[in-house]
Amino acid sequence: MNPSSTPTVLIVNPDLLSSSRLESALKSLGWSVITARTQDEALARLHHLTPTLVLINFNIEGLQPLVITERAKSLHPSIKVLGFVSHTRLSEMRPKAQIAGCDKLVANSALQERLPQILAGLFPKRAALKNAK
Repeated sequence: MNPSSTPTVLIVNPDLLSSSRLESALKSLGWSVITARTQDEALARLHHLTPTLVLINFNIEGLQPLVITERAKSLHPSIKVLGFVSHTRLSEMRPKAQIAGCDKLVANSALQERLPQILAGLFPKRAALKNAK
């Protein structure tokens, strides 16, 4: 990713309320946002776009977040995948997510409370450039 370009995130989340909150927060941080509500939508978008980040709701089993993660990484090895899941399932899902290629899996509450810090950890060059301005 060119640190000075506008980064793009693909949010994969069937929950409209949490998607709209995430979209608003990401846009306020300077991100361009694309959304997908289903696995098929997400995979279609990944075939036509190269987002900087894929943000996936791991709470929805029918969404098959591990399949989306694996496909995202196979199509675009350099993109980052950030997943979020209920804190009660975090320890169960973390090893599976890592095997699938997820760069970071966080609890829902951490994503809501610390999104800027999480993104800075995933994209340190972008954070450093932003802090230098």
